[in-house]
Amino acid sequence: MDENDLLSKVKSLQNEYYKENQKKTFFKKAQKYDCAKTVSTNMDVIKLLENTMYFIPNSKNLYFHYPLFKTFAYPENFETIVMYFIKICKQFLNEQGTFDLHINWIGYTISAHQRYMPLYDLFIKLGRANDFALEYSINNLYLYNPPNVLDQIEVLIRPIIAPGIQKKIKIISKADSPTVIANLFNSLEK
Repeated sequence: MDENDLLSKVKSLQNEYYKENQKKTFFKKAQKYDCAKTVSTNMDVIKLLENTMYFIPNSKNLYFHYPLFKTFAYPENFETIVMYFIKICKQFLNEQGTFDLHINWIGYTISAHQRYMPLYDLFIKLGRANDFALEYSINNLYLYNPPNVLDQIEVLIRPIIAPGIQKKIKIISKADSPTVIANLFNSLEK
């Protein structure tokens, strides 16, 4: 399934879900999880993961696409998501060495951060259990399309980010993000 077909199927499942379940304005955490569960149970989760987090061919760049991630991530598959991430990182480290992590954060909000806190805690726990430390694996962490409330989210995130990672973070403005992301992928064509 190519990326456009995948995104189309995800969108179709979401539309179908919200047709049957009126979209809530408040207290929507459970509804977002339920919609993600609908997507996750009707699609191949590994295919979704392969299109959400992947190493850009012939590079040392790991790309994480939050807009797709949020469509299928919910507590019952958090462990699968974390273990997939750890697996691809460790495999790359063994074959190529350290890498740059690029996260397209478009659509990330304070409520999203709160929704995914259990995933972050699980990532730390499973990382330790699997002898994986992100801070020693990455050279830089690029954050694209930072949320408008980045200052508020940063206060929430800082306690769970290892000091070694904090100094590697490079925030790319929303205005510059589309061009920088395009250049990241276009650099392969040269």
